[in-house]
Amino acid sequence: MNWLLSVGDTDILRDAVSPMAVFWHRMRGGRILVAGSLALTALLGALIVLAVLGPDRTGWVWAQRDWMAVAASVIFAGWAGYNGWLLFQFMPSRNDRVVLRLRELVRQRIDPLEERVRVLSDDQLRAKTAEFKQRLAAGESLDDIRPEAYACVREASRRARNHRQFECQLIGAKVLEDCNVAEMRTGEGKTIVCYAANYLKVLQGLKVHMVTVNDYLVKRDAEFCRPIFDLLGVTVGYITSDMETYGAEAEIRREAYNCDITYGTNSEFGFDYLRDNMKHSARDQMQGRQDYVVVDEVDSILIDEARTPLIISGPAHDDVSNYRVADNIARMLIAKQQAANRETARRLNDLEQNPPPEARNNPKFHDGIKKFRADPLWLSSEEAEAIGHMQYFVVELDRKSAHMTEHGAKAAQAELAIGTFYDTKNMNWPHYIDNALRAHLAYQKDKEYVAVDDQIIIVDEFTGRMMHGRQWSDGLHQAVEAKEKVTIKQETQTLATITLQNLFKMYQQLAGMTGTAMTEADEFMKIYKLEVIAIPTNQPVRRIDYNDKIYKTRGSKLDALVEEIRAYSQKGYPADAYSLLDMLKMARRTLVSLRDANGNGQAPEAASVAQASLPGLERIDEQIRIADEAIRAFGNGEGDEAALYASLEEGYRKLMGSNVGGRPVLVGTTSVEASEELSQLLSRRYGIEHEVLNARHHAREAEIVAKAGQQHEVVRGKKKEIHGNVTIATNMAGRGTDIVLGPGVAAIGGLHVVGTERHESRRIDNQLRGRCGRQGDPGSSRFFLSMEDELLRLFMGEWMLKMLNMLGFEEGMAIDDRRISKGIERAQKKVEERNFGIRKNLLEYDEVMDFQRKSFYSMRQQVVEGRGLSEMIWRMIDESVADAIDRFYDPQYPAICAAEWVGQNLNVPIEADKLDPSDGLEELSKTVRDLAAYEVRGTIQRTFGEYVDSDVDPEEWDVRGLASWAAQFGLNLTQNQIRKAQPDELLEQLIEAAQKRIEEADLSGLEPYCDSQFAKARLVRWAQEKFGVEVPLEDLATANREDAEQIFREKMRAAYKIREIEYPVDAVLQFALHAGGQNVNEVYTRIANWVNRKYGLGWTYEHFAGKSPQQIFQELRAINEDYLTNGKLDREIDQALAKYSGDALVQWAQQRFGSAVDSQPIEAGDAASPESAARVREQLQHCAYEMLRWELTQLERHVLLSTFDSLWKDHMYSMDLLRHGIGLRGYAERDPKIEYKREGTRMFNEMMVNIRERVTDLIFKVQIAMRPDEGAGGRVAAAGPGGGLAYSNVQTTKADATGAGFASAAADQDAAMQKQGEAAKPQTIRREAPRVGRNEPCPCGSGKKYKQCCGKAR
Repeated sequence: MNWLLSVGDTDILRDAVSPMAVFWHRMRGGRILVAGSLALTALLGALIVLAVLGPDRTGWVWAQRDWMAVAASVIFAGWAGYNGWLLFQFMPSRNDRVVLRLRELVRQRIDPLEERVRVLSDDQLRAKTAEFKQRLAAGESLDDIRPEAYACVREASRRARNHRQFECQLIGAKVLEDCNVAEMRTGEGKTIVCYAANYLKVLQGLKVHMVTVNDYLVKRDAEFCRPIFDLLGVTVGYITSDMETYGAEAEIRREAYNCDITYGTNSEFGFDYLRDNMKHSARDQMQGRQDYVVVDEVDSILIDEARTPLIISGPAHDDVSNYRVADNIARMLIAKQQAANRETARRLNDLEQNPPPEARNNPKFHDGIKKFRADPLWLSSEEAEAIGHMQYFVVELDRKSAHMTEHGAKAAQAELAIGTFYDTKNMNWPHYIDNALRAHLAYQKDKEYVAVDDQIIIVDEFTGRMMHGRQWSDGLHQAVEAKEKVTIKQETQTLATITLQNLFKMYQQLAGMTGTAMTEADEFMKIYKLEVIAIPTNQPVRRIDYNDKIYKTRGSKLDALVEEIRAYSQKGYPADAYSLLDMLKMARRTLVSLRDANGNGQAPEAASVAQASLPGLERIDEQIRIADEAIRAFGNGEGDEAALYASLEEGYRKLMGSNVGGRPVLVGTTSVEASEELSQLLSRRYGIEHEVLNARHHAREAEIVAKAGQQHEVVRGKKKEIHGNVTIATNMAGRGTDIVLGPGVAAIGGLHVVGTERHESRRIDNQLRGRCGRQGDPGSSRFFLSMEDELLRLFMGEWMLKMLNMLGFEEGMAIDDRRISKGIERAQKKVEERNFGIRKNLLEYDEVMDFQRKSFYSMRQQVVEGRGLSEMIWRMIDESVADAIDRFYDPQYPAICAAEWVGQNLNVPIEADKLDPSDGLEELSKTVRDLAAYEVRGTIQRTFGEYVDSDVDPEEWDVRGLASWAAQFGLNLTQNQIRKAQPDELLEQLIEAAQKRIEEADLSGLEPYCDSQFAKARLVRWAQEKFGVEVPLEDLATANREDAEQIFREKMRAAYKIREIEYPVDAVLQFALHAGGQNVNEVYTRIANWVNRKYGLGWTYEHFAGKSPQQIFQELRAINEDYLTNGKLDREIDQALAKYSGDALVQWAQQRFGSAVDSQPIEAGDAASPESAARVREQLQHCAYEMLRWELTQLERHVLLSTFDSLWKDHMYSMDLLRHGIGLRGYAERDPKIEYKREGTRMFNEMMVNIRERVTDLIFKVQIAMRPDEGAGGRVAAAGPGGGLAYSNVQTTKADATGAGFASAAADQDAAMQKQGEAAKPQTIRREAPRVGRNEPCPCGSGKKYKQCCGKAR
């Protein structure tokens, strides 16, 4: 009998096949609108007739032609506009046309193939994948194979999971394949929709990544689809946070990425991307190509969490005690603020009645009064000052920020007894204290976070899930830990980061699916270029969304909520008479529509969904009579409330017959705190059994959701009752899993959803409502609001509440009107538009890091893969030389050096352009003394005010700081002397002491800058210190800038060519001597093996007998030089080209050049083609060159990666500081966004220059040793600390802070290899050299057994 409540929607798109069918259906449904159009048309026609006939022929004096013409023109404009709007309403939209076109594809091209595919065996079905790929390779288009491919997926689903995909699911698949967003209601099988789209992408050779919201759904969805894709010959894998990220156990993760389709969460895909861009070897990277991604719950991930940063970070500071101190300061400031609030509240009425003359016309004064009455925290600094309110801090709850005012800073300075915050050693204290204030005032326990097991765990705003391993950055997390008095973790700094938005924009193709995306369609299109297509449901939607109920206070709302939950869970209908009256009226309308449909011989759409057969006309008339009697008995609601409710209840029970019983209820709350409070009310007031799903009970999510749609038996004495299960959850809890109704629940009305508060986004409310009414099931929803809710306080001011009070709005009364519900939705839409503007504005901030990340990671990946390293290094060397010559050849260079000397020795900054060293030492000294004396006066005058304020009592002066500062000028003052002195006298004393110090200073150190050859001598010294290259000063005596650059480039290349020849030989000798130890034969054998691999000479250890290391070095150096510079290897290549071709040539190159071929694959083309032969020869020469200098290439690679990682880490830290401090630029009337872009770009360019300088500093000097088990072409290990891939002491977490690190610092080593939320594991120490048995030959070469030789000492 549940069809009495709702027969379902009448969406014509569910079955329509043509645009005209949609048009006529909507036109029939808009009869009143059409009647209005006809009325306007008739009126327009009448006016035209009157204008033509005029008063003479009509006999009506008022029917003047000019009047009628004007009236007809006005009516015509209205007629045209109205009919245009009407046509727009009735015509199929673009969304409608897309759905109709895709339905035609399904019905005309896919459905006819179903029987043909069904007769295929499993092997034949699996072979179709190879067939489709061959057809695509042969030139067929995707349109040619798509229908058959979709039919194969549908058949595989039927065989593997006994599910034949619905028409709407295939339509959704095509939407995803076209890289758009498919909006499908809850229960329509969104996880199944993507199968056909993924299959088509796999056929194109693309890697597919499937993103869902948590590890549970990742495993569930991957395991569910695996048998389906197994039948199609497609592999499916998944990654979760509990999988290892490094070592042998990480092969499971690698195998998952090697599959055609990989499931995972957004966090895991993002962290693996960051980890891969921190690894030192391409072999260690896992994720691979980013071809095609489908994002489930795309609105949550790409809208709600779009700017959530995935951050890999490492330890920043060791001392965490400052957070405890800052927390105490914050508590002190809050106590002072509360006292100030009480004082202002005491005098507020008098202040409002008798405002100061200067404040009467000041809008800040009046706004301050209103805001203080609402909440003192809402006051801005200007408003607080206008009403004379002492404000110690300002809170911006919408931005979750708080910062001290000037009064607060002074109170904090006094409490800390540290003088001023502007002293360099105290500048971090405002940051600590502001974070502590944020923790206390903007972050609430059990809402934004929970405290569990001596740690703070962040709670997801939308799902209520605890996000283990995640922490806020920049010290905020530590401030919250100090507030809750749990163990404070070490603060972290960002080492690698990417927002989810930028992560998914990197994919070549992006698609998504969700149940509520249309409200954000503009944002999807503008930011991601994704069109949202709403897919009609497979069955009519039978959910009833009742009007919101609005109460005066939160207490009244909670009372009504408890009654609603009790009534629905125990009886299946509401507890108040007016809501029950609405249900009866709705049932009556349903019955009337069914009677009319039966009377006209039409089959109502409800017939396809009603679970009980529809009654005949006689029964319908009887039911209408029952509903009418109950409605008439209620009348206008006057009389005894209990009696009125009883009459309605009796009518409802008669109407529903046996289909009455307790319905399951899902209650959506906005926070953990709200869910706990409501839970306590239910237990305390009625003892109602219920489950609570929030961050505290997240581990039981699957179990709780599975029971949410069920009923249970309650025994009260001898009476047994069936009650619906009650589940209290955050609005988005359980998202991604359907709530399945238990037996018989659909017959009594299905799941009832209760919302405790409206969210500022309509989409979140719709997602809560969408938990019921799946796949044609009935259901209902209602939101309960109060005038104290945040959303209503935002849009309904005090005047609205006053007006309602005047109209008799009392405690316990409810406002229930469809117009108000629509008004709230319009208000939500305004908030959504504002939020979109905010997100779009913040996106422009993200563009800076996005560009930097792409540029840096692209260059780093080139290094990891070993592509063009020598060219990159030579480019850096050339740029470094060019910059150095520009610097040293600058005519102002001696003056700049002189100014720097003055700054270092006299501690006074002077401008270099005011100095001229060519005038000689005497003149230069005089100029320096004059400029320094002037500058020191200004500096002292500016700084003096930080210690002494003539307007305050001397007891408040910072006398200790002033005494310490004066000592640097040789002026020893006691604190007592300072307090007794006049400020002007103190200032003059300081200036005289400083100027005297300057006059007595020895300036003979300026003499070198007066030498005319000073700059060129410095250039020569720079080259010698930086590169070890000697350039005679005489060569530069007459050289101009271009000549000098050419000289240095030639010297550099000559020096590096020598290094290419000598370094590989030197490296192998060092390795052999280190690995062989005292065993000479072992040393010689290792050297011989290296020579044979590289030169193919067939030597044995005997070749080196009797030779000293220096003789061996010279011999091998000569051989390497012969191969590198004298063309010996070129002749070998020419012989191979004459002997081999095709695959045989490639095989020869792999055997001859080893792993050098990996970085330069050989493309053996047509040997008869001169162009192809020349290209192959060039490739072979490059491989040969890389093989001969392999050891140097590995050195270059190591130096580049270590430098890149170290400076990128420092850059990330600097960008963190810039991001948190850029808002202060607004006080200087500068746009923070423009300043952030400008400053961020400058810092990135500086980082690139620093990379260049550090690499060029090291590349001529650093040494590296090969691993014992690998020779030329093998891996390398750093000789010094910080090399290799020993990662430790890091974490990875989502949004705002985590951990990982780089090879340049021991504290950061394990970053790239750690899984989310875990610290590094202890490493097992293993023997590097093989163990020697007692009876084996002694490795020293004596010929004796080990136990009789070196083993005796053991």
